Amino acid sequence: MTRRPADDLFEETRMTFGQHLNELRGTLVRCLIGISLGCVIGFLVAERVVNFLQTPLTNAIKKYHDDYALLDYQKKLGFMPPEMRTRMMRDGLSPDRVLVDPGQLVQAIRTISPGSLAEIDLTPYRFPNSALTPAAAHFVARAIVFPARVDPVQSSRIMAIAGKLAPIEFQALQDIASRDAGAMTMADCESVIRIFNSTLDDRSLHDAIAFSDLMQAPETGFLSWFGTTADNQLQKMKAQVDLHPDDVELSRRLNRLLIAATFPDHIATPTIDLVPLEIWQSFTEGTQALSAQEVFMVWMKAALVTGLVISAPWVFFQLWMFVAAGLYPHEQKYVYLYLPMSLLLFAFGVCLAFFFVFAPVLQFLFSFNASMGIKPQLRIGEWLSFVLFLPLGFGVAFQLPLVMLFIQRIGLVTTGLYVSHWRISIMVISVLSMLLTPADPISMLMLGVPLTFLYFFGIALCRWMPAPRNPFPESTAAAAVPEE
Repeated sequence: MTRRPADDLFEETRMTFGQHLNELRGTLVRCLIGISLGCVIGFLVAERVVNFLQTPLTNAIKKYHDDYALLDYQKKLGFMPPEMRTRMMRDGLSPDRVLVDPGQLVQAIRTISPGSLAEIDLTPYRFPNSALTPAAAHFVARAIVFPARVDPVQSSRIMAIAGKLAPIEFQALQDIASRDAGAMTMADCESVIRIFNSTLDDRSLHDAIAFSDLMQAPETGFLSWFGTTADNQLQKMKAQVDLHPDDVELSRRLNRLLIAATFPDHIATPTIDLVPLEIWQSFTEGTQALSAQEVFMVWMKAALVTGLVISAPWVFFQLWMFVAAGLYPHEQKYVYLYLPMSLLLFAFGVCLAFFFVFAPVLQFLFSFNASMGIKPQLRIGEWLSFVLFLPLGFGVAFQLPLVMLFIQRIGLVTTGLYVSHWRISIMVISVLSMLLTPADPISMLMLGVPLTFLYFFGIALCRWMPAPRNPFPESTAAAAVPEE
């Protein structure tokens, strides 16, 4: 025979296996109902949640844009006007240089305000001084003065041009033609260019019969290999000039092309002299979506995650009630102590990541974009995954003191082991910080430094937090011994 304890401390806490199953089924049903209600609320506020989660990103993008715009403008001017800096920061403006057609710009200004440019000589689409070399200018002058010495077709076009010259202009060309080609100067080239430019405003020049072949013969190109001829663009331009007789710029452009076609080997092919113009653009910060379904999936993910967060307290309470039903009374009071501490540490880690880590991490990452001259274009799906993963990693990692206390209480390690191996522990913390954060040193340090302090906080908990009292009396804790 053996001696049995006089009483059973846990007589009233026992449950049958069937009762546990019923309790588990009821707990799961209540958890699902809570999650469903939380998701319904999540779908109602999903749009606001997405906008709220974008706040750190939009702030970082705006700061990056402002800094980049100020630096770029200062590089262009060599200094930063204080009043311009204030305006740029206030309205989020950034300079951008574009090339505009001066003819279209002048035409637009005259259309809006016909008399505004009346006293200003703005005549685009002229020959620049670089259109002729000294040797070419000498040949052109001799060709105009002695048209019979060139090809008959070219001669008729030259005579049409010469017929539009004033006597003083023709006399100037005669003086240039009478000189030796080696004695030509840049002033002579500019003189020939001025004479040509004076004929561009003569609207009757492109109506001369001598140029009709240029505007009737189709242009050929590689399309002729397939039996197709390209359209004659000069012919189309002439039709536009006839259709819009008041378009001075278009008439001048056509005359310039015809004069250049008369001397194809001496006058450079005319091009549009685009004028650089600085414009100011207002920046609108935000994320982008690269597919039609991405925004919908982001909205769904935000709604589901919001629903889980809202229902988490209810779910944790139901799970705790289920677990508590199988615990002894002396064990339950410690769960009431550790569970709120665990939730506080998790919330502290999440808040630290969202309010204090995102800004320096994004600033660090954007600095590389600025150094390489690359403007970031962030996708909303990638950002949402980042903004959910990083706080979750911080929240889980901040459970370190409780994990240390739990391992010490069940007897796997001692407090002295924590103290003696603190260097190895810090190395492990560094590795975990690298795995739980993105590939940047800022977020790794922002997680590793608090975890280091939490490690020593865990040592303090293990040393000074009282151990649970043994609920068994000595008489009942001893093993039963046989009677003599």
